[in-house]
Amino acid sequence: MPSRVEVICAQCGVTVWREPRQLKASPNRFCSRPCRARFYLDAKKTQAVLTERWKATFTERFWARVNRTEPNECWEWQGSRMPQGHGQVGFNGKVMLTHRVALSLIDGNWDSPLLVCHRCDNPPCCNPSHLYRGTHQDNANDSWGKGTRKAKMGEECFSSKLTEQQVIYIRTSQKPGTELARELGVHNTTIYDIKNRVKWKHVA
Repeated sequence: MPSRVEVICAQCGVTVWREPRQLKASPNRFCSRPCRARFYLDAKKTQAVLTERWKATFTERFWARVNRTEPNECWEWQGSRMPQGHGQVGFNGKVMLTHRVALSLIDGNWDSPLLVCHRCDNPPCCNPSHLYRGTHQDNANDSWGKGTRKAKMGEECFSSKLTEQQVIYIRTSQKPGTELARELGVHNTTIYDIKNRVKWKHVA
């Protein structure tokens, strides 16, 4: 039995010699480290080319599902939408909001941590001229400035533990604050703030 075996590299065709135990332990896929490096570099380049082709195809398919009217008008997404009206589409293995995809296709900033906000306040709109990147505070300020967001008070606030009837009860009750707090399951400070109209000012 020969101590070494002549084999041909499957990647570059170079003839190399390997011991039988080496071939048994690890199939002869590369003849050398440079050969391995070239293989993975070529594979990376190939993947990059395929990714660019896929993006080009995706771009065509994406805009085909957007109703692009006049340049200054809203371009509404014609595909799947969320209950709030925002469009959604599968992209690179995950679901993304269509207005975010639309702006990213234009500026190429796919990894931005900022929100993509609407100047037109039309959720399904994908017109890049109607979109801008901003923080949560920027988005909130924009909504307040346009009057599209109103302050939630009292029972409308999701964190509220009391009803308006309970607030009226607190203000008219002669019971000590500690007893009212224990009865209604709130903190003593809450009772104090309600009685002194620091909180729930809108309730008479």
